[in-house]
Amino acid sequence: MPRRALAEHRPYLLLSLLTGISYYFAADEAIGGLWLMLWKGLGVGFLALYAAHRGRGRDSVLLTAVLALGALGDIVLELSYLVGGALFALGHIIAIALYLRNRRARTSGSQRLAAIALIVLIPAIGALLTYPLPN
Repeated sequence: MPRRALAEHRPYLLLSLLTGISYYFAADEAIGGLWLMLWKGLGVGFLALYAAHRGRGRDSVLLTAVLALGALGDIVLELSYLVGGALFALGHIIAIALYLRNRRARTSGSQRLAAIALIVLIPAIGALLTYPLPN
């Protein structure tokens, strides 16, 4: 990355870190609903701004959309789990499209094994957490 580009866009990254980390310290304070909701979304929101300013092309647009929907989902989640969840789901669908556009030419054996393990273990762990084993 050219030094000039990093110097021009570093404030977005710094603001993302500051707002993301400071939110957890402010979340239990009496700040007010709307301000706290906005604060919650700013961490990822600043990353979306960084992606929009830094990137070029379709992949950049997709990444910016994923981050923006994540930030918006974080904010709206405080009002409606259904709408916030829908925004997150839409962001995940766009992320899948981004990942499919940038697939590796060849998948190694360890990557296939990891994919199979994830497909088997995630539902199994979810089931164990939902329905604990009897004593």
